[in-house]
Amino acid sequence: MRTPNDPASEFPLDGLESYYQEFRQTRIDELAVMNKALLSDNYQILTEMAHKWKGYAAPYGFGLLGQIAVDLELKAEIKEYKSCLNLLLEAENYLQIEKKGMTQNESSLYRFKKLKIFWLSRFDNNIDSTILSSSFFGFIRS
Repeated sequence: MRTPNDPASEFPLDGLESYYQEFRQTRIDELAVMNKALLSDNYQILTEMAHKWKGYAAPYGFGLLGQIAVDLELKAEIKEYKSCLNLLLEAENYLQIEKKGMTQNESSLYRFKKLKIFWLSRFDNNIDSTILSSSFFGFIRS
């Protein structure tokens, strides 16, 4: 399975954490529609749905699904059945196995760690990051 271009896109943005499971389930339901569209050679539906996915997947913590959707949209536009089928299977695998569920706690912890890295990267390299980390960011536990 491919890896996300931006690992941070695998975590929902602030305020969207509570929609995580609902978003995931809705995409699983849409996969059934997309599979039917592919079986009936309705590439227009595939293209439209993939286009929507690529636009709003990352903010909800499904960045890799957005990447899959980019490829799916392109392949659906040129009506490549086998590629579309493989991409739908990849999306299903991602949603069913990889994204079973991330708790709100895990999402918050990740954002705190990301914030810590961001601020550490802004300071001059001469500053001892261990001291900074333990004093300024001591409240963050890994």
